Amino acid sequence: MTIPLSIDYRLMQFTQYPRRWVLPLFLRRNGSRALEHYSLMRDLQWEAPAEIRRYQMEALCANLRHALSVVAYYRKLGMDPGSVTPRNAAEMLRGIPVLTKATLRDQFQNLSAIDLEPGVRTFLNTSGGSTGEPVLFMQDNIYKDWQAAAMMLFEEWAGRSVTDLEIKLWGSERDIINESEGLRKRAGNIMRNRILLDAFHMTERGMVSYVATINTCRPRVILAYVDAVYELARFIRDHGLAVVSPGAVITSAGTLYPEQRMLIGEVFGCPVFDQYGSREMGQMAGDCERHEGLHLNMFNNYMEILDENDQPCPPGKEGRIVVTTLHNRTMPLIRYEIGDMGIMAEKPCSCGRGLPMLERVVGRSTEVFRNSRGDVVSGHFFNRQLFFRTFIKKFQIIQESPNHLVVKVVLGQGDDLLRHQDDLRDLEHRFRSVMGDDVRVEVIAVEAIEPLASGKYIYTISKVGRQVP
Repeated sequence: MTIPLSIDYRLMQFTQYPRRWVLPLFLRRNGSRALEHYSLMRDLQWEAPAEIRRYQMEALCANLRHALSVVAYYRKLGMDPGSVTPRNAAEMLRGIPVLTKATLRDQFQNLSAIDLEPGVRTFLNTSGGSTGEPVLFMQDNIYKDWQAAAMMLFEEWAGRSVTDLEIKLWGSERDIINESEGLRKRAGNIMRNRILLDAFHMTERGMVSYVATINTCRPRVILAYVDAVYELARFIRDHGLAVVSPGAVITSAGTLYPEQRMLIGEVFGCPVFDQYGSREMGQMAGDCERHEGLHLNMFNNYMEILDENDQPCPPGKEGRIVVTTLHNRTMPLIRYEIGDMGIMAEKPCSCGRGLPMLERVVGRSTEVFRNSRGDVVSGHFFNRQLFFRTFIKKFQIIQESPNHLVVKVVLGQGDDLLRHQDDLRDLEHRFRSVMGDDVRVEVIAVEAIEPLASGKYIYTISKVGRQVP
């Protein structure tokens, strides 16, 4: 199958070489300093960890002074902004309480800066709602430029320059609408050499069209939601389709499990790079060419891994991910509990970059199951039992209570559960091995399993594990 070349794609081809000098002019005309920040990050990433830490502490110091001076929520803590220095910024930070999603909702106005320097343009944003009700927050053009720079750096690790063709398989309805409307948005995508594919339309017809687009446009990278590109890879494999190999697939907006990385890499014939980000904090960590973990984005954020008593977890121990953004002047979120569990690495990456490592993101805190004994069981255990059951096209596991698991499965056309009793008994045996012999496993065949409003898809949902407000 071939696809007609769009006007936008023809313009991308026509402007391929001029874009190298037009893109900086385009960004500067829009007031963006993203390329300037990107250049700094490119140089600083290879410095010694102590030098990068010094830079981060200076940014953290400036951010804390700003928040303690002009944000009512932080001013009421009674901390003297002038007492914060780069040397004590991390220590002063620990004196600020963890910011929960519930507090962000309740204190929205008090968390907004009351006085901003000229030229700061603010906008309203919202989280994807993976842990329940989405939260609203404010961001600005300063934050946006730093995040754009971090994306450029992470994509460079995957082999893409800022002018190489990228296909973006994305799932947020708002992003798809906003990115596709208006001449300004279209011009931005043309200058950034980006083609958008809508992850909301992962029908068979839609995925055939997406494969044809990839084969026609031959992108340098594919940037995608983890679950969207995993579903596309499964579709390509199951239908025996031929697909052009990009230089890399970059996944984001979800936990990339080893089984998913392996299948995506095999189908597309290229390395898979993982990224960890959120709407509130942008790109927090990224995978380099060594694939030994995720490098922390120390240029934009300060990350902590905390235990249940809000004490720092040592490297190698799982805890709650708490993040402070360094460049959002409008609403500086400090010690914000993102709703994920993670583990800091015990050793640096062999690539030589001075950025410390996040060993892995374990997953959403709502993906942590607990059995009747109170033992914690990672949701990934259950995923692994279903990933390679070929008769299951899609699944979702919900822990309704310590003794009750509901497994929703989408089967192939004309299939039914009666044909797979041996598999179902095996699943029940495996689930009981970690959840206890008294657990009831209820398997239900459904027509479809819908993603969240953000387009993200969740494999496991626990209504029992510790919830993040």
